Amino acid sequence: MLFAQMRHYALLGWDTYPIILTSRIQSLGDLLGTFTEELMDGRYTGHFYRPLLNATFALDYALWGIDPVGYQLTSIVLFAGSAGAFYLLSRRSLGSSATVGPLAALACFVLQPWPFEVLPVPARRGELLIILLMALALATQLAPRALARRRPPLLPAAFTLLAVAAKETAVILPLLAFVAVLLYTPQPRPLARARRALLAVIPHLVGVFIVLAARWGVLGGLGGHEQALMGVGLQRLGRAFGGMVRLLLLPQPAMQTSLVAKGLLVGLSVVLLLGIVMWIARARQKRDQDESRPHCAAAAVLAGCWLLAVGLMYAVAGRGESWYLLLPGVGVALLVGVLVERLARDLRSGAAVRSLVAAAALVLLLGVLGWQARYSAAFCRYQEWERATSASRQFLDKLREGIALAEPPTLVIAPPLPMWAEPSKGRPHIRGGAPTLTDYSVQAWAELTFPDRRVRVEFARPGGGQRPAPDEVLVLIGSRLPWF
Repeated sequence: MLFAQMRHYALLGWDTYPIILTSRIQSLGDLLGTFTEELMDGRYTGHFYRPLLNATFALDYALWGIDPVGYQLTSIVLFAGSAGAFYLLSRRSLGSSATVGPLAALACFVLQPWPFEVLPVPARRGELLIILLMALALATQLAPRALARRRPPLLPAAFTLLAVAAKETAVILPLLAFVAVLLYTPQPRPLARARRALLAVIPHLVGVFIVLAARWGVLGGLGGHEQALMGVGLQRLGRAFGGMVRLLLLPQPAMQTSLVAKGLLVGLSVVLLLGIVMWIARARQKRDQDESRPHCAAAAVLAGCWLLAVGLMYAVAGRGESWYLLLPGVGVALLVGVLVERLARDLRSGAAVRSLVAAAALVLLLGVLGWQARYSAAFCRYQEWERATSASRQFLDKLREGIALAEPPTLVIAPPLPMWAEPSKGRPHIRGGAPTLTDYSVQAWAELTFPDRRVRVEFARPGGGQRPAPDEVLVLIGSRLPWF
């Protein structure tokens, strides 16, 4: 259903064409450059090292050239792989006896608005890659054989290395692996658990160190945005966590202004608080012998650590874009799986009060999730991506005609440049806007489209005076449409 919409989209996003241009492999030097060059070769203001992301674009270019359909297909395949890996993680974290919890977690992950902030923009596929690899790292770490072995398994650490090579946010994986082994290892003594967790996390740390060392060598430092690591105080942490939680619970403005949605959340919080008090009381009285209880508690702690670690990373980075919500959404989906699994078991317990509380909580939880799911791209059409596609294609088609007819040295005046599709008023919309093109993306497109010509793209300066060199076509962007 998602691909049926996406296969008509253009190559959207400011960074998409530059990543395609700088990651394609046309020689041995290009192949080595995949692992030894900065992302976009310095065309972007921030400095990043993501060799695995580059490798996926190199493969796409080898298969599809610059045909958008192939890139959208890759994004859909990565999203499907991420969903499958997350389902495996939820199964193993909730235990073999879990029934409805993993399916509820999977449905929550897939049927949300967050994925459609990422999927139509190939340059944002780093989010899909790290979710796929982080879920695989933790799922393989929680495999029964891996937990039973005295030597730490290497496969989870290999996934960690690949995840950090896809996007630096995955440096939180060693912490999550430590928590996972500490919670699930079959060791009765706390000291033995801690020792096993420390041993298990060493390969993960080695994988992170390898990628960070390569990053330091390529960038001459840790890189990132200028605001990263600057003034990470309690106020900045509070804004990062508060904004993330608010958008995860109420992903569309219509929910933020709806008294019904807020009432559902308040009612759900009250009922869940009552349920937690009852669970704690039964556990103290040793009346709850359900074998799923320890797994549900451990999965809830793991999901909480996931959310806290991701929120801390966003605070350190100094950025919290709307398309970043897909990663913390994994923690939310796992918490939903925990709640549904426990509530479903309480509903079948036979105890009147427990069943009544569980039924009320399930109804309220399904109401919140259903309200969120109505904004999923499976049920809601986001027109911003269609408008962005139309504007991008019209602009590039007109520019292609102008450059094709030009003979160096020639000055070509570009049509108005579309940059962001404005959110649809009165309708569910893409919170971050739909990005189309800017000067460095048009430059990369020109180099891909006219490989045998020298084309330079610039914004027109006040007063003019810009002239093409004898062997080039100079494209001047005189007007911009920041929102259209």
